[in-house]
Amino acid sequence: MRHYLIYFIALALLCGCSTIKEEDVADGVELSLNVSIEDLSSKATYVHDGTSLKCTWAAGDSISVVSLHNGAVVTVDVFTAEAGGRTATFSGRFTGNRADEVIAIFPVLKKGLGGYYSRTLPGNTAGMFSLKKGDSSLSFSPDRAYVLSQSSNNNTAHIAFSDIMTGTVDINTEGGGVTLRKHSALLRVSVQIPSLPSSEKVQSLTLKLSGGTPFTDHSATLPLTSPAGVWTTSSPCDSVIIGFGNVTMGSFPGFSIASKTLTAYIPVLPNATTPSLQGDAQRKLTATVKTDWSIYSAEKTIPAKSGSDADYALQSGTLNKISATLVRTGDIDPELADWVNSVNSLSDVDAKANALKEEILNTPSEYSITGTTYYVSNAGSDYNSGTSPGSPFKTLSKVNSLSLNKGDGVLFRRGDLWRGNVTVKDGVTYSAYGSGDKPRIYGSPYDAAKEGYWSTTTVSNVYKYSKTISQDAGTLIFNDGDAGCAYKVVPRKDYYGDTFHPVTMQPFSSWKDLNRDLDMYHDLSTGSIYLYSSAGNPATRWNSIEIPVKGNLFNMYYTGAYSAVIDNICIKYTGSHGVGAGSVKSLVVTNCEIGWIGGSLQNNNHETAPTTPGQLSRIVRYGNGVEIWGTCEEFRVSHNYIYQVYDAAITHQYSEKDKAGLYMDNISYTDNLVERSVYAIEYWLSVSDEYLELSGMRNYLIKGNIMRMSGGEWSWGFQRFNQDSPAAIKTWNTNKNRAVNFKMEGNIIDRGYPTLLNIRAGKSEWLPQCRGNVYFQTRGVDVGDMIEQNPKLIYVQ
Repeated sequence: MRHYLIYFIALALLCGCSTIKEEDVADGVELSLNVSIEDLSSKATYVHDGTSLKCTWAAGDSISVVSLHNGAVVTVDVFTAEAGGRTATFSGRFTGNRADEVIAIFPVLKKGLGGYYSRTLPGNTAGMFSLKKGDSSLSFSPDRAYVLSQSSNNNTAHIAFSDIMTGTVDINTEGGGVTLRKHSALLRVSVQIPSLPSSEKVQSLTLKLSGGTPFTDHSATLPLTSPAGVWTTSSPCDSVIIGFGNVTMGSFPGFSIASKTLTAYIPVLPNATTPSLQGDAQRKLTATVKTDWSIYSAEKTIPAKSGSDADYALQSGTLNKISATLVRTGDIDPELADWVNSVNSLSDVDAKANALKEEILNTPSEYSITGTTYYVSNAGSDYNSGTSPGSPFKTLSKVNSLSLNKGDGVLFRRGDLWRGNVTVKDGVTYSAYGSGDKPRIYGSPYDAAKEGYWSTTTVSNVYKYSKTISQDAGTLIFNDGDAGCAYKVVPRKDYYGDTFHPVTMQPFSSWKDLNRDLDMYHDLSTGSIYLYSSAGNPATRWNSIEIPVKGNLFNMYYTGAYSAVIDNICIKYTGSHGVGAGSVKSLVVTNCEIGWIGGSLQNNNHETAPTTPGQLSRIVRYGNGVEIWGTCEEFRVSHNYIYQVYDAAITHQYSEKDKAGLYMDNISYTDNLVERSVYAIEYWLSVSDEYLELSGMRNYLIKGNIMRMSGGEWSWGFQRFNQDSPAAIKTWNTNKNRAVNFKMEGNIIDRGYPTLLNIRAGKSEWLPQCRGNVYFQTRGVDVGDMIEQNPKLIYVQ
């Protein structure tokens, strides 16, 4: 004889399909069932045929016997009583399978179009209860006098959940027995929540009842003021979590609490070990609310024989009410909460930025080299073996000529300086050894204050550098940036072919038209660089003059390199990208200093004249700190100090209109300090609409970064012609940017001009899930696309 759990009534309502077809069921056998009614006494408020059900049967009363397989309805048979009484014998033909779950239901279910329905009950204006084979769902509607309803194939019927009497059928070849009870209870929990900070939103309510009495395990989509939605039931449990994060509130998950009361309705079912909801042991109900940041909780005691305290009773067949006042008991993410709460002014940001900068600049090397390690030092020789610190190589040319294998490493001695570029090899780690400052790799071929000389020209205050440079120079950088940089003059051309200074709009055709202090002109036809210096010869005016020329310092474009680690290198003074890569499998950039990047002409000249009078040619200068142009399986930029970048400090971007399967996976930008760049972070992916759902960014995290002073006159990149584009976060005005599992949390985003945020996507669900960021913006300047609900936004003068 099998014993079956009463709660499968809920499973019957919820299961999506059955593996047993109706034609698989045998014709059935005649059986008799002994059916009794639990002594409900005055609690029996069920109305049947206009009279109280009391505790007895009448001859001719019917029950339904339901066979379930894997929780799905397989058969429904009607059994009829031969005589009345507290216990009656019901006879009928059983067509189900004894190996499956079997339950009995009263009132009787009658076969109708597409399923089995209870008859309409006098006094029950809510409607009927129904079971269907196949697709079904269970929903809860408090506006229907606390009714659970089951819907299938667009047919819906209702009956008050507390009015259904069920029991588990113990059946054998001779027949069986069942006790019917009004087993279900409905629990309404009202929790009083303290006033929440503006940055906090409720995400979930968890209810836990000790002592084995189960809730119905489910998830729910519930508005706070009207808890109606879809409840998916699986099995009883002693706790249940009601999630609020999936409710549509624009693009923002969670809820701000307008009032202080959060109400949830929970169906409660007994199980085999606790058939009654009124157990002998005292139990505790724990209510826990989780917000973005905090945990609030409270406990209520349900006494033994809980009917003795009607206010807290879990009485079967009734609506039970429990109220509790919650208090704050913990943090969701203590570290992140402390981080956010400790940032309230620019002086706080200054302190955190300075601490992070010192930490990055003094971080020891982090690498894992499984192959051969090569060492490089200014004191070395390219004739050395290069495989030990005592026998290092000397030049970047030697490094670039090596036939390196995956797992090999190239280590540069700390404190040394190389001028040139590194051609990145596949699977190789580039890092530092020794002690002291990070090894420096500069894209500037000369310090023009110490090498070569500056001579006067026929134009007053205009000086010419003696060394010719064929690669386009992005700017000139004075005293390691402490004295700023030159303004690179790239003439703009009008419709008639005339050229003009991009700022003064005065006619400008050659170096002879220089007339502003710190304006420079690079004549690519001769390789000569000219500088207007109103305070005398540049070599005596500044201690150092770096010339960032075109070319990626660490280059992975078209080198056959699809993975690399670049760690603990000082990467400075290039007219192109600090680290530049195409599609990669894995690129990791950590603990580096990357500064004064970009400014060279992307196409080596200004573009052709516009086709419309009144327009000017578009000057394209470029240069990012760390860039991927293409797809990736891993792209991690972590714990770097990046500053004074002409374009984006960190970026992944790609445009391939007619190609599917373009995925940017596992992207993380974490714990970086980014200052004085046009964009701190730029990202975008653009493909044709037909391929949009077959491409995208997946598992993308922006966390723990301090991003400061983007665009404006803070950044030398404001020399760009499109001065309306800078922002701390930049995505451009695209309807693409499909992203999955994209989070932006725990960042400090400190001022941007002309806007702070430009965050766009084709659908709201592709936008980042923002949590715990702190935003600063200059008063009166645009904030832009604020995605975070109830952000911590601080205006400064």
